[in-house]
Amino acid sequence: MVNREAFEKLLTQSISNGKITVLPLAVPAYAARLGLLKGRKATVYPTTDLITILKNNGG
Repeated sequence: MVNREAFEKLLTQSISNGKITVLPLAVPAYAARLGLLKGRKATVYPTTDLITILKNNGG
């Protein structure tokens, strides 16, 4: 089980510090929902739902 708060903190710190961050499968959509990918280039596992989440949240 993943500690959501710790994961979000680590993800936020990594992306906010300008580091290249590899986020597998659906994680880019999760990061986009957190507002971490606004104005950034990103890709996600190619399903319509995940692509829509990415686009709707500024990725």
